[in-house]
Amino acid sequence: MKRGGEIISDDIFKFNFDFEGIEETCNNLDLYDQKAVDAATHAMVENTEALLGKSMRIVPHDEGMLEGSGSAMVQEEEIAHGTDDGAMVQTGKAPSARPGAVITGTVSYNKPYALRQHEELSYRHKEGRQAKYLETPLKEFVREFAKNIADAVRSVRR
Repeated sequence: MKRGGEIISDDIFKFNFDFEGIEETCNNLDLYDQKAVDAATHAMVENTEALLGKSMRIVPHDEGMLEGSGSAMVQEEEIAHGTDDGAMVQTGKAPSARPGAVITGTVSYNKPYALRQHEELSYRHKEGRQAKYLETPLKEFVREFAKNIADAVRSVRR
C-alpha cells in the first residue's frame, strides 16, 4: 500500500491511497463467499431431507398416499420425495446458490387433504401418527438445523 498526501490550499488536504493486490483480495473474498454459500446450501439439503424423513415417520397414514406425496426442495430443486410404502428417495440433485441469494428449503405434501390433516387436531390417527406432522419436527429440530448451517459456513473459514 502506498500513501501520499499534499496540501492543495489552506482548507483542503488531499490524501491518496494506492492498494496493490486489491483485485486478488477481492477475488479471494468472492471465492470465500461462494464456498460459504455452497456449504450453507449443502447444509440446507441435509436439513430439508432430515425434516422430510422426520415428518414422514409421523404423517397420518392410511394407504400411504399422503406419505408418498412428501417432497423436499432446496432452491426450488427437488432433492428427495416420499413413496407410498413410506420410503424416502433422494434425487441426487445438488442445488446451488449465488452469494447474496436467500437459500430456501421447502418440505411439502401434495394431496388435497394434506393441509386439513396437518391442522385438524380432532382427527384420530393410528398410533405414532399425528396432526402437525411438519410443525412438530421443525420446532423440535430448528436449533439443530440452524447450528448445522452455521457450522457448515464456519468450516469454510478453516
